Amino acid sequence: MKAKRGVICSLAALAVLLAVVVVMAQWDTARAAGSFNPTMSCSVSDPTAGANADVVRVFDVPAGDYNYKKTVDFLPAEFGMNENLPQGAWAGDLRSVSTLGLLNNLCTTGLDVLFHLYNASVDTSDTVSFRDSYGDIDGNGVLDGVEKYPDFLNTLFPGLTPTIRLFGITSVAGTPVTMNIVVFEPGTSVLGLASDASLGRVIVNVLNNPAAMLAPNAITDFCTPLMAETTLFGITKTDATVTATEGGTPFMTNPTTAGDYTCTTWAVNRLDADGDGLENSIDTCPYDVNSGEDIDKDGIDKACDPNDDVNENGGDYDDDVFANRGDNCPLVANGPNDADNQTDTDGDDIGDACDTNPTTPDGVPIERWNSSTVTIVPAGDVDCDDDVDAVDALFILQYVVGLRSPSDQCPPPEGHLYLPAGDVDCDDDVDAVDALFILQHVVGLRPALGVCGITPTQIIIGAHFSQTGTYGAAFAPVLAGMKAYFNYVNAEEGGVCGRQIILKAEDDEYDPAKSPEVVRKLVEQDKVFAMIAGLGTAAHTAVWEYLNEMGVPDLWIMSGAHKWGATPEEHPWSVGFLPDYYVEGTIFGKYISQNLPGAKVGVLYQNDDYGKDELAGVKNGLDPTKNELVSEQSYEPTAVDIRSLVTNLKDAGAEVVVGACIPGHCAQAIKAADQMGWEPTILIGSVNADPAMFVYAGGPEVMEGVISLQVNKMADWTDDSAVAKHHEIMEQYSTIVPGNFTIFGQETASLTVEALSRTCDNLTRQGLMDAVHSFQEYQPDLMLLGITITLSPTDHLAIEGMRMLVATVTPEGKGKWEYFGPIITFRD
Repeated sequence: MKAKRGVICSLAALAVLLAVVVVMAQWDTARAAGSFNPTMSCSVSDPTAGANADVVRVFDVPAGDYNYKKTVDFLPAEFGMNENLPQGAWAGDLRSVSTLGLLNNLCTTGLDVLFHLYNASVDTSDTVSFRDSYGDIDGNGVLDGVEKYPDFLNTLFPGLTPTIRLFGITSVAGTPVTMNIVVFEPGTSVLGLASDASLGRVIVNVLNNPAAMLAPNAITDFCTPLMAETTLFGITKTDATVTATEGGTPFMTNPTTAGDYTCTTWAVNRLDADGDGLENSIDTCPYDVNSGEDIDKDGIDKACDPNDDVNENGGDYDDDVFANRGDNCPLVANGPNDADNQTDTDGDDIGDACDTNPTTPDGVPIERWNSSTVTIVPAGDVDCDDDVDAVDALFILQYVVGLRSPSDQCPPPEGHLYLPAGDVDCDDDVDAVDALFILQHVVGLRPALGVCGITPTQIIIGAHFSQTGTYGAAFAPVLAGMKAYFNYVNAEEGGVCGRQIILKAEDDEYDPAKSPEVVRKLVEQDKVFAMIAGLGTAAHTAVWEYLNEMGVPDLWIMSGAHKWGATPEEHPWSVGFLPDYYVEGTIFGKYISQNLPGAKVGVLYQNDDYGKDELAGVKNGLDPTKNELVSEQSYEPTAVDIRSLVTNLKDAGAEVVVGACIPGHCAQAIKAADQMGWEPTILIGSVNADPAMFVYAGGPEVMEGVISLQVNKMADWTDDSAVAKHHEIMEQYSTIVPGNFTIFGQETASLTVEALSRTCDNLTRQGLMDAVHSFQEYQPDLMLLGITITLSPTDHLAIEGMRMLVATVTPEGKGKWEYFGPIITFRD
């Protein structure tokens, strides 16, 4: 192993400085004397279409062959790879069995090493050095190579950002060895060399830092045979270094369409300058055909040993501290004390100090392409014949009554069925119902199998919502608006995608302790296709990690907590809906400093992400030279009486109060201030901007002058065609009086219908998310003109514009919200 450029122990199928297609016209392949015939196989742990299966690739180079110089893997683009795994999630393993020469001896030592591969940062601007990548500088238990992007990868792949990177570390002879697996989009040019996009994703494996010089070590040769097995997990795993929330997340997903898919590996051998069948990296006489004799046992073959009767300098002929078999110029000094120190400009494993052509590779490359076909079978294909038919239903019925045994092999042995493909009704069991579903599919009564929440006649949607308890009445209009719109679509438009929409809403009483139970019921028992309008910051915080781990679309969250849109890469299934509370607070803070300079400010806030985000926004927006924040009063979401906090705000001298509270608490605070005879300027969050607040707070006169924010047309704008239609829908399909909250409810339902309508030909959960991501400046008819929805895999905040409004009293003595000022738009 002559070239000492960071490779302590090469592992098969680990590409270094590699592209995809290389033009090598300057080499004459006909002159190669040795052989290079690697093999590759690719398989999946479960071949069922759409399954989260492990993808396993095995690369072998047989004994006596040249070793590989570089390789690249291609994975068909139809295989899903979750680009939004939690950082640090255990996403795969790489095991290598290689053959080494130690301490100047020939290759006789086998080495079996294992890398655990963890999802790692792809932020190319936040880097770490190679040496520091296998450390943990901040002591948080996560390797720096996971949290930061190794800087040498920017040198290897200038200007490129991988979509996925996995990082692992192991130890060889007490020396840390790192592994980076980087994944690029199909067709990405790597190191200036082009790839064929039709082959799929480009996967480049990099061992250590290929450009880093290492000190001499005990490993002096790396030979064949060798084998490397790379496993990318279908579902991430949990170990001692991974938190519970990082395990159990879908990573790899089989193609959703059954068929044959081809994995490909490209490899090139290490060069052999003299054509004697020994590659330069293990040939101490690279320009002389070896004799096979080494009389003095110094590691240099007799063909070029100046004195084969004497072992000079203890196996280091040129005394440059590199043992002869670990020296890319064993007869010419080029060690740490020399100018070139193992430099190998042309990368042919012969050091510049003794290379007769230091800028032109010496030897003949042999380029090999290997392919392996993976057959994906459809859900229900328990006999693995690439077809779902009555025979599969028969096999399942035979299994149910004990006449056929289960198997995890596809195709199954005689007398067995491939069990993983049998659960087509998503109930985690293979039974007679699955056989019935297959028969319905065969005769055309059930178009899709194996998609939870989708039947031939229904799309089942779930929601967790406060329906009873302290807040049930306040939020009832939102749920009523959702139900009314779905009923309208079902009755008058025939549903969507030829199916009726079924909304299953479970009552969690706005209690985060109860939310997990009801959501698990919806997902695991009711088998909902997607969740929508999860209500409440604290309540939804308790379930959103679970929904992302389960791969369930979590759409139009009824909370404006900043986090819903802040981490789409870590929470790819969650999409916020309400305006960001932090932005809301910032708008309030700026308004106060611009319009009420000198006024003392107090904030009443709910002690959760909602209240804390809005408080932080107020502080961000206030100009401290114009306004002083004199009091911050918090309450728990479950609090019943907050009037003492209003007293505290008054006693602190607050002249302006911002209320980051939900309707019940905000109304109580406004009423308490009125009863005290205290008249501060009050600004309350957008969740309160509804006509019902005039009733909750004790009358229009009590609410007069209260300022808020909103995004929708007002419910009393009955001259507007969209609002008039909303009234019509509510009157026909609900008993709840139309209001701003019922408008919010209809909006979430209509957005769901719009997204579903865009994916009728691919009614899968990923298909739904793709449809959601296709919203570009979409204008809902009940939103203010100019406030649109734009979403993408990196932007999961739906509403990014607002307008201020104030509570007024009409000449007839009724309460009315009136907009003022321009629409305020914002991004990130």
